[in-house]
Amino acid sequence: MNDRFSKFAVENYQNSQGYRDFYSEKELHGVEDFIPISGNDVFAGAKELKNFPGPGYIFASGGTTGAPKFVFYSEEEFKITAAMLAKGFSAQGVGAGTVCANLFMAGGMWSSFMAVDRALKKCGAIQLPIGGQTEIAVIADFLSRFEPSFVIGLPSLLLTIAEYCQERNIKLIIPKICYAGEHVSKKVAQTLRELWGTTQILSAGYASVDAGPVGYQCKFLTGTKHHLFSDQVLLEIIEGEGVVTSTVRKHDPIIRLRTGDRLEVLKDFQCECKSLDIVFELLERCDQQINIWGIRIYVEEIQKAISRAELNPLNFQLVVRANPQSGADQLSILLEKPTHLTSDSASLVKSELSKINQDLISHPDQSKMDIILENTSISGFLKIPRTGKVPLIRDLRS
Repeated sequence: MNDRFSKFAVENYQNSQGYRDFYSEKELHGVEDFIPISGNDVFAGAKELKNFPGPGYIFASGGTTGAPKFVFYSEEEFKITAAMLAKGFSAQGVGAGTVCANLFMAGGMWSSFMAVDRALKKCGAIQLPIGGQTEIAVIADFLSRFEPSFVIGLPSLLLTIAEYCQERNIKLIIPKICYAGEHVSKKVAQTLRELWGTTQILSAGYASVDAGPVGYQCKFLTGTKHHLFSDQVLLEIIEGEGVVTSTVRKHDPIIRLRTGDRLEVLKDFQCECKSLDIVFELLERCDQQINIWGIRIYVEEIQKAISRAELNPLNFQLVVRANPQSGADQLSILLEKPTHLTSDSASLVKSELSKINQDLISHPDQSKMDIILENTSISGFLKIPRTGKVPLIRDLRS
């Protein structure tokens, strides 16, 4: 195990009340002595965070699947975070004079807008600090006026803007798009390329407020491949899940934090950028499973069933609710621009799912789940109010 990360972990874990409580009766000599844990196990409460030495920031983290958590970054730690993000943007071609539109959400104790602002400043870019909470018409006007070569934001928001422009015959050319926070499907990427003439769609980085920056994408990497910030981050793959230790934060440290993502280190991959940083690939969320009416369903299975039903939507979202009449679990599949949708489509999707899902195959008597298909636009998908993100799964059962 890397001695540098072990030294950091042993010297700094007691700065956090959560880690102190978790390891109060355990002798620790290195990273390997720490148990992989989730943020819920160790993140500090508001009272402790207010007692950390300033200047600094308290940011809200999570909220997609539950109540938000809170983390602390000192001013120096936030500077390091911005420098790491700037390394990624520079590797994508952002430099002095590059006009960049920052469309991440500002406010709400959310870190992304501020971190990107600092990173782009470090790159020498000319910024359009628009913010994703701005009215779509105003965003479209700003983009039309200033013609940025680089736009950064949530994929769902970018698609909404692109479709708004298409409906009103607003012609935009945006060469590069940088995204984070949501998955970009091949169809969404294709649509953005067609509507905006985009030549590159890149990841703004693999990161979270919890863990800070973990990986960056240079202009030669595609899909979900990222370089690791090897100088600051130790990445372990434990039972398929990415587990990170970061030296960025000392006051509110991250030691063997479970990411919730399945990752794979590409050991023999040699990137054209010649970086010595490890390359890893993001495969999927570990929690891409829904338990509904006693049946375990994976997102991939629903995606296959939709495809076999030949609906071919641009995008989809899964929403689980309690049926208001019966109280039974109800699965709504929100479809953006399906090729055709009839009154029989829901039955067809359910039929195809019963051929794929092992619980339905083994226990067909459990097939009482209620499936509803809804044709909607991307603006009709359910968002997380604080962040504006569109999660793949929204579980609204109380």
